[in-house]
This record gives sequence, structure tokens and C-alpha cells, in this order.
Amino acid sequence: MKTRYIIILTLIIILVIPIFIFSKIDRVINLPKYQQKLWGSAYNIFMDMPDIIKSSIMIISGKRNFSNLFNDYNVKFLPETQYLKLDFYKKKIEFQKSVRHTFFIDYYKDSIFIFNKNGKIFKSEIKNLNNKDSELDIEEVKHKNLILDDETKFSIKDALVIDNKIYLSKVATKNNCKKLSIVFTEIRKDLVFNTLKEFDECALHKIGAGRIEKYIFNSKEGILLTTTDSDNDVPGSKAQDENSIFGKVIFINLNNGNYNIFSKGHRNAQGLAVKNNIIISTEHGPRGGDEINRIIYGENYGWPI
Repeated sequence: MKTRYIIILTLIIILVIPIFIFSKIDRVINLPKYQQKLWGSAYNIFMDMPDIIKSSIMIISGKRNFSNLFNDYNVKFLPETQYLKLDFYKKKIEFQKSVRHTFFIDYYKDSIFIFNKNGKIFKSEIKNLNNKDSELDIEEVKHKNLILDDETKFSIKDALVIDNKIYLSKVATKNNCKKLSIVFTEIRKDLVFNTLKEFDECALHKIGAGRIEKYIFNSKEGILLTTTDSDNDVPGSKAQDENSIFGKVIFINLNNGNYNIFSKGHRNAQGLAVKNNIIISTEHGPRGGDEINRIIYGENYGWPI
């Protein structure tokens, strides 16, 4: 009889504890960002689990995050697509990844460049991608002036190669002020970065966007840059303020660093793609309500009004 009670108690613990843990996680991830820290290593472990395990746990616990998991119609997940059969394979990159494994890739001639968010730059030959069975042979590229002496915190937000130059969007904290800037370097053996544009305005919270794409505006070659509204989930005034860079798509002239507000009313535009005169941006809503927008000069995309 005693053994039976022990088994029942053990089963209850096994069932209840995961539900309790993930109810905590669910509560935290649905709070406005940065008002409460995520649940540390437990959350990271959960996010690293296979999707099927995460989904099963969330469905069993009754949390709404995955409640519509099986409500998809005519949906394919990579490497499957609806219209193309693509033969994807993985290549390992042997370098220390930063938080959330964030890094960016672009190419120049016969080489690919890999940039991690902490400012390390790596290079590999494109031909190394052709062998499915080998690891990606990479070498670290030396660089100067990317991290300044007075920067206490630093993060790369995107990378872009235009002609023979590398452009990076980055956020640096100086004197408790988070500033967004664009830096560039000519592609050579040792990279030496210079500042194209550093914005004076301080962000109230973490700057999560900073996507960059090449674009020609009024016959001037430049870069489009996305910015978050800086007020996060609490509606503020920056996205509608013509005197603020936040909550905008910005055009920056490559010749002189001058900029124009291209569009406004953006909350958290994380993705940006440009083809000829078509600009597409993906944007996070505060709790659902994500958007895919065609960006048009002078338009107001509504956040938070």
C-alpha cells in the first residue's frame, strides 16, 4: 500500500511541476517586454526543446500560446514549402554564439561573411557550402573601431554588403543612453570601421529592430533602417512624433549620412526586404496582431493610434 501511495505521489509531482513551471513562463512571456525578466535558464532550456515537445507541454497545460497549433490550413513548414521542393541541409558553424544564437550573413564575391551580435566577424569561401558532409571552414576577421572604448554595452542588429563595403547597424550604451548607429568599412584583410550616422536620441528601452537594406530614394543611394518605438508595449508618442527616430523606417544617405523619415507609426518592425521599388516589412503587434506591410513613403502605419 505504501509503495502505491509513493507511485501516485510521484506521478502527481511529475504532472504538476511542469504545468506549474510553464504556467509561470506563460505568465511572464505575456507581460510587456522588459518590465519583468524572463525566467532565466529554465526559459532558455524550454525554448531549446524540439517544437513538438514545447507544443505538447503547452497544449497539456492549457496555455493559449499553442492552443491554435492544429488550426492551420494548407500550411507547410521549412524545409517543405507549398510550391517548391527545396533540398535543405545544415552546415555547422563552429564559433561561440551569443544570446538566442543571433548572427547575420551576407556575401562578397566568392566569400560569405558571418557577423554575430557581439561584434565578432567571420569569413568563409562560398565553395565550402557545396560539400554537404563537411563543416563550414571559417576564419575570424580582425577589425578596428567597431567597439569604442566608452561603450559599456554593444550589439549588432543587422549586416549589409553594398559594393565593396560592409555596413552594420548597431546599438551601443554610453552613459546609460542607448543609441542607434550605422557603421561601415571597406572589405579588406583587416577591417577598419567608420561611422556613417549616429543618432543623438536615447532609447527608453531595448532597441530590438535595426534592419537595414539598400535603397535608392530621390535618385540618392542609401540605406533603409527600421526602428522600434522604444516605448514597447506601453503606448507612447515616439512612433507618431516627427522629431523622433523611433517607430519609423528611416532613409540614410550613403554619401553624407543625412536622413529622412520614410514612414512612421511602427511598433516593432523586425524584418525588411527590398526589391526595386517594393519594400516589405514584418512587424510585431503587442499581443498578436503581427503585420506584413508594404512600406510607402510618407505613410503612417498606425501605432499606437
